[in-house]
Amino acid sequence: MILIPIWQRPGITEICFSGLDRLRSHRSDIEVLGIISEESYIDRCNAHNVEHTFFENQPLGKKKNHGLKEALKRDWDYLIEINSDDVIKNELLDIYDTMTDDYLALRNFCFMDSKTLELRQIES
Repeated sequence: MILIPIWQRPGITEICFSGLDRLRSHRSDIEVLGIISEESYIDRCNAHNVEHTFFENQPLGKKKNHGLKEALKRDWDYLIEINSDDVIKNELLDIYDTMTDDYLALRNFCFMDSKTLELRQIES
């Protein structure tokens, strides 16, 4: 599942959604959950098969936590958060063409140990 907090900037959000559409043409099982604050995004989400939930935009942390709570109600193997101004490049899809269905490629990955709160970042 991909979780996307969405707020304003419809032009770049459309580019992000188009990238998700291209990604799903390679992996049709990818679910997307958008967290929207404006009703004007309902049609855009529906046009790109992005399920959505409403939450106020401020503060952003509460909006993301709401999306996470909604995502936890669903069944998924992995959860990725991207922002509505992130772009999925065609080069990533070219890489997916050469990989098996179970491969996930990232150039920059951050994670936190939930017990120690230690943060790590891996870059390739």
